[in-house]
Amino acid sequence: MSAPIVLPTLKEWVEQHVRAIYVAEPGKEFDIAFNTFIHEHATITVNGRKLSRQEYKKQLETQKADQKSAVVEFLSAVEVAGDNHKPPLTGDVGTAFQVTIDERFPHTGIPRSRSIDSSLNVAIIFDENIQPGQGEPVGDHDQRRVSVLSQVTSVRTNL
Repeated sequence: MSAPIVLPTLKEWVEQHVRAIYVAEPGKEFDIAFNTFIHEHATITVNGRKLSRQEYKKQLETQKADQKSAVVEFLSAVEVAGDNHKPPLTGDVGTAFQVTIDERFPHTGIPRSRSIDSSLNVAIIFDENIQPGQGEPVGDHDQRRVSVLSQVTSVRTNL
């Protein structure tokens, strides 16, 4: 008899996906991390500006430019379940986090890093249209996606 699949809590799910996006290598690994987090028809607002899904993806890729490594630290989080499932599959999560990115090719020859400070609020839905193998690595089937994302974020260079 096989063991039941245990899905992460909403908060854990968001933290896992945010971390996956920032530590992912450019290309396919990043695409998988992004696509398994953000719904294809998500409503996205960053710093008060509406963005398309593609614009948001490009913004994240730009933040990660020349990235050698990244460390993601979650400072706080809160979740509110949106359904009666145990554990909850849908709902809202708010989290604050900081990402420290070490650059691969410092232009000055001196090692440099940058920090991304972010407050992120998301609404998570369960999308029955997502089939196994649509974006996830084999064995990682989870039909949850972010349908609404609101983020306040800033980037600074650490000297």
